[in-house]
Amino acid sequence: MTSEQINDATAYAEGSLFDDADDVRGYFTVANMAAMFEPGDPGLALTEAQLASMADEVIENRWHMAKGADCPRCEGTVSQQTWTSGGRTIHGGMECEACDWTETDGRPCDKCGVYVPADEYTGADRPDGTTEYLCPDCPTDYPGGE
Repeated sequence: MTSEQINDATAYAEGSLFDDADDVRGYFTVANMAAMFEPGDPGLALTEAQLASMADEVIENRWHMAKGADCPRCEGTVSQQTWTSGGRTIHGGMECEACDWTETDGRPCDKCGVYVPADEYTGADRPDGTTEYLCPDCPTDYPGGE
């Protein structure tokens, strides 16, 4: 499933970023859907197995997850490399503190700050000639964007 399909069914990307895998799994439960939705909403028709599958997909792809989220390989803590140059903070790739997993070909989303690999970003050209760099959860503000 795509991030958009999961969000349409569960509204997972409408709130705060998830802190970790446990936070994601806690959201994707029948009890949580019942607490959030009113009769007739699609989230109420989902089973625990379907919700668990969606949670796994969100965790694996790090969709709507805060920096410091679990590593997709070993569930160690992932942090973003940052450094200062000329008084400006530069955000680099993501790396796991527990294993050798890294994601360096990308940058943070222009809107929410979540790290987005280069092959997963969306966005449009801005009037000033620059291009938006957005995660799949953040909509573009410009015509012609994905």
